[in-house]
Formats: sequence, structure tokens, C-alpha cells
Amino acid sequence: PPDPLPRGLTGGFETSARRGAVVARAAEKLRIEADFVPDVVFGHVGWGESLYLKEVWTDARLLMYAEFYWRSKGLYFDFDEAVYPRSFEQALSAATTAASLTAALSNADRIVSPTLWQAESFPAVFRDKTSVIHDGIDTAATAPDAGATISIPQRGLTFRPGDEIVSFVNRTLEPHRGFHIFMRALPAVLAARPEAHVIIIGGTDGGY
Repeated sequence: PPDPLPRGLTGGFETSARRGAVVARAAEKLRIEADFVPDVVFGHVGWGESLYLKEVWTDARLLMYAEFYWRSKGLYFDFDEAVYPRSFEQALSAATTAASLTAALSNADRIVSPTLWQAESFPAVFRDKTSVIHDGIDTAATAPDAGATISIPQRGLTFRPGDEIVSFVNRTLEPHRGFHIFMRALPAVLAARPEAHVIIIGGTDGGY
């Protein structure tokens, strides 16, 4: 009979546990050899690094960064049936990944999430200890510049104030960051604004 727990299903949980153990052993060495005992430890919930830190620093306050909670319906897998249709095996995988996140969150003293939407992706049981704090932006460095130009030397193009530009900028051009929706909308946008120039910036080697 087929293995009821194939590596593809449990692999994510096992990877998180192994990663957490590596971090915990390094932290334990730091605690013993350098007598390092922090008051607060801040870690990401998603990849396992924080999974065992309460076993090292039992009295430290553990603050967890809650970026995203995996669910089999409505978020990661079936947000767009044309791209990621939901399947039973994907549902099992999502539930297994969520189990590792739940284990990490169970040790958190407080949880911080950058947006309300992200915070509400997590189970209601964790929301009483979750605060929504937006990621900071240096508005002195990132601010409107009415005289700015954009040059693309490889194409011999320079865009100046007044030029119509439609842009999509992301670290990865993949569906979970909305790239396919942007491309679907582009024909209608260009039909309405035929003088607009489209600039797309992003990587094509994402892991999603």
C-alpha cells in the first residue's frame, strides 16, 4: 500500500524542525559559552528557526513575526482556480505546513503582523496576543520626486514627468504576487491608455 505519510507531505514540517534544531543548538552554545541570556527574542514564524528557542531561553519573551498562515482554501492554493486549482493532496500539504506554524505560535508571548489582512489569516485563538504594526518606510528616502526621470539605456528609452507609465515591480514575477492578474488586465489598460508605457521589474526565478 502507498505510504500514508510520504516525504512530500511531511517534508516541510521536517525541514522546519531540522532548521529549528540547528538554531536551538547554536543558541544553547551561545547561552553556555557566552552566558548570553536575552530578555526578548524576535523570530519569524514561518520557517522553523524559532520553534525551539523557548527550550533554550525559557524566561525570555518570545515575539513572533506572523507573515502568513497556510490554509488549503481561500488563500494560498485556490485563490485563482485557473492557476492553482485546489486538490486534496494540496489540502493535506497545507494542513501539514500549518501545523508547524501553529507549534511555533503556541510558544509566542506576543505576535506582530504587518497588516490586518495577514493577521486575520491566522487562527482566531492567536489574535488576542497579536498586534498589527506596519513595516516601517523611510519617507525621507522614499518620497515623491516631481522631477524624476526613468532611463532604460538598453532600450534607448527615457521617461520624463508627464509621460504615462504603468509599472509592476516585485521581487518575483509569479502568481502569488499578482503578476498574472496584472498581465490579464494589461490589454484593457492599454486600450484605454494607448500612449502609456509599461515597465515590469522583477525576478523570474522564484520558488513558488
